[in-house]
Amino acid sequence: MLETYDIIWSNYNNAKLDDFQGLTANEMDHLLRKSFSKNSIVQLKDNLTDDVLDKIPYFRLAEEFLKIIEKNRKLKLTTTGSLPVKVMEELYDKKFITDYYVEQGLWKIKREKNSDLFTTLNITVKYCDYIKKYRGELVFTKAGKEWLNEKDRNKFLRTLLKSFTEKFNWSFNDGHPNMPIGQLGWAFSIYLLFRYGQIKRPISFFSEKYFKAFPSFIANYPSISYWKPERGCHMCYSIRTVERFLEWFGLIEISDFDFPINKNDGNIQATKLLTELFIIQKGFVA
Repeated sequence: MLETYDIIWSNYNNAKLDDFQGLTANEMDHLLRKSFSKNSIVQLKDNLTDDVLDKIPYFRLAEEFLKIIEKNRKLKLTTTGSLPVKVMEELYDKKFITDYYVEQGLWKIKREKNSDLFTTLNITVKYCDYIKKYRGELVFTKAGKEWLNEKDRNKFLRTLLKSFTEKFNWSFNDGHPNMPIGQLGWAFSIYLLFRYGQIKRPISFFSEKYFKAFPSFIANYPSISYWKPERGCHMCYSIRTVERFLEWFGLIEISDFDFPINKNDGNIQATKLLTELFIIQKGFVA
């Protein structure tokens, strides 16, 4: 009887499921819980060239941030533990990632807490364990000093991506409920891009497939007066996964996305960088 049960369970785990866009339960489990393991169907490539690494906006921003700290071996923070304005201005002027309101002259970067980008940068780079806060300053840790000697860019990318996807809470600064929408299954969104991102499609096309795989998010998203749970979940995915992850890492191009102004949900298309950074394992066996 036990052998029969094991066979049935094994067959279920290895059956391709429509809700998972053709992935099996085992493959999805690895995407969710072991995203960086050799068993994950989505793999970050090794030994990326400098030409490829230079195309990753958020990675380049983080590198320049470390260079500023390296220059004086420390960086004095504000009394609230935030990045100084001059540092944010220096980094923003690199134009790796821009802000619509800053570019339009509607506001200036004056405080870290008003910038989702620099709040995220401050946290995620510290989570890489290369730097730490010590007596109001950012200084290099032992691991950070070792990295300075080798400057292994591939190692830093993998460390930064792990920090961004596994340690930083994506719900920290977007106003949506503290639910892991988008962050849970971030690698599944990469998989969706591989399957459907070759042509321009609405963001809703991807969010619908994401929430088909994770329907409990919609069921548990709180009802509020100005949008239904389905709408709230879609906008949450648009902000967290599309705008602040896929675009920040250079994996997509977004068009017609100006929800704060005209309520346009936008369209996305994968960039060449997607296949330069990631690969889908062929002949995957769970």
